[in-house]
Amino acid sequence: MSGSLKQTLVELVKFNLVGGFNTALTYGFYASLVYLGVDYTYALASEYILGTLVGFWLNKRFTFGHHEKTTSTLFGKMVITVLITFGINLAVLWVLVEHFGLDQYLSQFLALCLVVISQFVGQKFFVFKKH
Repeated sequence: MSGSLKQTLVELVKFNLVGGFNTALTYGFYASLVYLGVDYTYALASEYILGTLVGFWLNKRFTFGHHEKTTSTLFGKMVITVLITFGINLAVLWVLVEHFGLDQYLSQFLALCLVVISQFVGQKFFVFKKH
């Protein structure tokens, strides 16, 4: 196994550990907001804000090992990645809820499969890309 592939696999494992923690935290937040009567689209937006902040910090330090002080540039790239993923997530969630009649909790859980893949690719090859 090449060094580059091994590094990517290690990063993928770390990303999934961080993502598991972040997803549990933010999904709990989303579910709580929906339970309290907040519209699922607003709950999703709130979930993304919290998840972006937590995920950026944990992935920057732990997953991709960035310790430079260029945080504003990296965070700007993270916001772009998150906005793209948010659009994908919202579209999938909307289709599952409005067209397939699935409940809001299950729909978001299913949508997370695409979110994880798109976030890893965006963060590895765009946000925290090694030069």
